[in-house]
Amino acid sequence: MMTALTVIYVFLSAPTPGATELRIAVAANFAPVLQKLKPVFEKKYNVQTAVIYGSSGVLYAQIINGAPFDVFLAADDVYPKRLLSEHPATGKPFIYALGRLVLWTKHSPKTQSAADFLKTGNFNRLALANPRFAPYGAAGEEVLKKLRLTQATANKRVYGESISQVLQFVRSGNVQAAFLSSSQVAENPAGGYVLDIPPELNSTIRLFRRAL
Repeated sequence: MMTALTVIYVFLSAPTPGATELRIAVAANFAPVLQKLKPVFEKKYNVQTAVIYGSSGVLYAQIINGAPFDVFLAADDVYPKRLLSEHPATGKPFIYALGRLVLWTKHSPKTQSAADFLKTGNFNRLALANPRFAPYGAAGEEVLKKLRLTQATANKRVYGESISQVLQFVRSGNVQAAFLSSSQVAENPAGGYVLDIPPELNSTIRLFRRAL
């Protein structure tokens, strides 16, 4: 789970002198943490922030097409590195936090592990973010592939544009299971149950930040 000591490095670089608003593009999984950091940062540096949330891939596409962001907080290193190769004069990306994928279930899994729960197939809909644009969605598909459940869950999977939309599916009650980030369920706002994903099923998600 992300900790305060880890994410504080997001804001080590102060805004450009004279700037009145810092425009931040941030991966949706980091939204709960950034919402808490935002007022503290604005007060410390006396600057307003405009925050746009979305999947890393969608935000990357917006930046490539001229969206005027100052900082990009991605959910992996792929998109920041692409930007670095395409725009070498901009800031160098660095890790600002480590993310963790979890499995949320609507009904009690009893004593089952995440792997056992997925293998039982005791759910009608399994939600995850679009793996084409969202690293947490790609991580969820990695888990299913390693468990050899890609085909078995094909008709049960529903995709959100971002990890935030997946949480909306959870809150709506329309899905019985979902892959979420640990930061989203830290206070368990959606009820239900949360199962850890063992390291052997999923690699660590490294969240990268870069100034544009």
